[in-house]
Amino acid sequence: MSAHPSRARPARAVAAGFVLAAALSGCAPCAPSAQFAPAHAHALPAPIAMGINVAVGSLAGGETVSVLGTGLEAVDRVTFGGQDSPSVVVVSPTRVDVIVPSSHTFVDGPVPVAIYASAGSAPIVEVRHLEYLYRSRSAVDRQLEYAFAHWNNYTLADYGDFTSWGGDCMNFVSQTLVARGWPVTSDWYNNAQEDWAAAFVDVPSFIDWLDAHPERGATKLTLAQRNQVKVGDLVMFDWNNDGSYDHAQVVSAVHVVDGVTRISMVGHDIDTDFRDVDDALATEGQSGATAFFWSLPA
Repeated sequence: MSAHPSRARPARAVAAGFVLAAALSGCAPCAPSAQFAPAHAHALPAPIAMGINVAVGSLAGGETVSVLGTGLEAVDRVTFGGQDSPSVVVVSPTRVDVIVPSSHTFVDGPVPVAIYASAGSAPIVEVRHLEYLYRSRSAVDRQLEYAFAHWNNYTLADYGDFTSWGGDCMNFVSQTLVARGWPVTSDWYNNAQEDWAAAFVDVPSFIDWLDAHPERGATKLTLAQRNQVKVGDLVMFDWNNDGSYDHAQVVSAVHVVDGVTRISMVGHDIDTDFRDVDDALATEGQSGATAFFWSLPA
């Protein structure tokens, strides 16, 4: 609540009162005591970020770049378009090395970069903004670009929609792999839902097909090995733990939260861009529901 007008004292009158009180006490005016010092008097110097040594990178992230400037020794958080860097290492007062997170939208373009500096458990004391340019460069970038363009926008003319046939999840995952650069073959293809191979649209058939094609370089990882999972990998679900897999999605984000690796997915059927693996197992599966990952070579 603001002060009542009748109680407000003009700044000049307050200053005059201070001088008068000093004169009456017999001492010259002196500096205000420490208890009246500004709250920021003991704050660390505000960090100043001059730039980033490499200010452009892939949509999938993972590159290590250096934020350069002065007073950076207290920096403990850096964000790219609001996404936290998974690693922030202060090298010196003039350099902080950070790992670039994946683009949140997987779309080419610039995003703001913010650095945050705090002293111990104190609140953030200063923020400086830079800019980072995400570019589609790699096979994984193209895969995720496609996935985020079509997770809720089915490409019926090119691949059809198998929802009424039991689910479009594997059809969609296969489409993202084509966008990634995987060539269609005589045993893995979909000709606009007019003619197709079972491996392209059916989860168990795809698993068998990939098992039979080690040249694709896919490696199976268990849920316990999730710390090895990366954006663009695949997730296969067995909802009732009967050994026959029922659902497939593409990894869209990997985050470590309180020491636990959390995996998000993009895909069809329950159309979503960031669906959590553990939440899916808990809400969609029966008791004992399980999943595994296909780790794909970059």
